[in-house]
Amino acid sequence: MKRILTILMAAILLPAIAGSPLYAQFGSLKKKLPDVKKPSDLAPDKLLEEKRKEYNDYFSQKGFFYNNFIPTTYSPGMFLSPNKGKEYLDATKEFNPGEVKSKLADAKKYDPLTFNNDNLNVKRVESIFNDFPGFAGDFLKKEVNRLIEEAYKLKDKKTLKAVQMTDNAVYVCDAVLTLLPDNKDFPQMKKEAQDANKAMNDKLASMFTSDFHKNNVNRIVFSNSPVAVKKEDPAQLKGSFKAGEIVQGMAYFNGTLGEIFGDRIWVIVVVDGNSVFEESFSLKDEELGNSFTDVLVVPNPDTYKGTGGAYRILGRLKDLSPKTHKVEYLYATSRMAKDKVAGGEFEFDMSGDGPDKLKKMYETIEAKNLDAVRMPKAKMKNAQLEKDFLQAIKDEGWKEKPLRAVIGESDWNIVKHEWTGLILYRDIVGYVAVEYAPGKCRYFEISVEQDYTGSGYGKSRYGGVGYSEDIGCENVNK
Repeated sequence: MKRILTILMAAILLPAIAGSPLYAQFGSLKKKLPDVKKPSDLAPDKLLEEKRKEYNDYFSQKGFFYNNFIPTTYSPGMFLSPNKGKEYLDATKEFNPGEVKSKLADAKKYDPLTFNNDNLNVKRVESIFNDFPGFAGDFLKKEVNRLIEEAYKLKDKKTLKAVQMTDNAVYVCDAVLTLLPDNKDFPQMKKEAQDANKAMNDKLASMFTSDFHKNNVNRIVFSNSPVAVKKEDPAQLKGSFKAGEIVQGMAYFNGTLGEIFGDRIWVIVVVDGNSVFEESFSLKDEELGNSFTDVLVVPNPDTYKGTGGAYRILGRLKDLSPKTHKVEYLYATSRMAKDKVAGGEFEFDMSGDGPDKLKKMYETIEAKNLDAVRMPKAKMKNAQLEKDFLQAIKDEGWKEKPLRAVIGESDWNIVKHEWTGLILYRDIVGYVAVEYAPGKCRYFEISVEQDYTGSGYGKSRYGGVGYSEDIGCENVNK
């Protein structure tokens, strides 16, 4: 009964209230309330979730850039190494701060309940914009000044290093201005870094021996004849050679050999993408100040002597198949091709009898090298001891025919017990030539030992073997 009465009263009273001033006032107030939309009003649920995921993934990815710009641990000098400044600038460009700010605004407008200051991904991204100005003003400013000052100290001694430092200084300034385009300090710092960079590059340019050098920096050019520095003739340069031709050239650098390589330089030869030669060579004192070096790939067998790099490279090339190959010659700071400093390449036609031609060139040099080999000079004459050397290798089981022995030291070495100091034995080094195949001879560095008996020394016995080298059998006794 009460429920029926309530319904009747509502039916009577509501029309009256709807026409009253109070209702009109309430309706007016309602219109003045903020028009806050729920996320579900903005888009269908499925679309909303996809959009949320898209924004969250984006901000999550961009948040990882924090440590690129403000490393967890950093110390003075972090930009002294080559390319560090460039890497820093590349990170700021990849971050794309303009796009990130636009995405933040769009996300907050699209779904303010999700993308607010409590969202960890949003917070991480916004912390980049909040924290970087302080990091730039406190640390990066000092680093740019450090790079400029260090570059001027090294200008005359290590010019290439000085150029790299001022390169980094400019890159760091550009990185800061990419993230903080309205910064007031770094435009002037960038100008100072650019001025320093120009001064270093001007000094570096003085190392170029010619315009040809400048235009071919960090390159190797090839020719059949020697390439003369300052007198280069582009007409003599070639990019393809046939087996049997001499291949030589010149490498040009943007700094001194000593500054770039220290006292050792690596040579790497790559054929058809596969490395066939990797060796390091000592640089002579007179070469360290040069910004160029000559190159010899296939030497002239009529004039070349020795077992140097070109001889050994030729030994690898002679075994190539009879077709055209791509040959790359590199100078590097390690045995890895990725660490190359200068390089050049050429086509090498080994078709037909190409392998035979290279083998003949190699054998010509090999014969000259062999003819020049002699047994080391004797430091002592002792007929019995010389016989002992020959007998020692027989007793050791050598099958080769012993031909001659020379004594390589002027006296015996006394070997004592490490703790007691008592004499154990004595040894001495010599050289023994043997015939290991008909008409093929080689000499070996050999040591013999004699045990201490208390009052003298016993019979000679084999001690060990060291260096060896082929020698013409006709030269063994010369």
